[in-house]
Amino acid sequence: MKVGMRKPNIKKSIKARTTGKVTRAVKKSVNPIYGKKGAGFVKDPAKSVKNSIYHKTTFGVGDVVCGVSGSSSAAGSSGGSSFDPVAPAADRPKKKGGLLIGFGVFALFVGGGAVLGGNVGGLVGVLIGAVCLYFGIKKRNK
Repeated sequence: MKVGMRKPNIKKSIKARTTGKVTRAVKKSVNPIYGKKGAGFVKDPAKSVKNSIYHKTTFGVGDVVCGVSGSSSAAGSSGGSSFDPVAPAADRPKKKGGLLIGFGVFALFVGGGAVLGGNVGGLVGVLIGAVCLYFGIKKRNK
């Protein structure tokens, strides 16, 4: 079983974000169990248990960049306001610095690879990435 960071897949990420309300509504009208909690366990218990373990032992790039935790009990027990994906956009807390953090992580990865490859220009990328990451985190914590 995999432990650690999941390999990002841009195609699947875009597909997951662009599946719209209409598609979900059609699936729900055809399949009464679609979208219900525990439906995966009823359909295929072994697969459901494996997926549960996988999601508890791994994390994605979005978890690192955005700082979103996968466990809902941690967010509920803190007593503070948590990010609710169902809430309307006007009610969601504004997250600042996400673009800087994302660019900083990207620049660190690209620059680090260039430095390991013997390219001196990669050092500039690492420095720019570190600065962007620093200011992004600083802006987010305000």
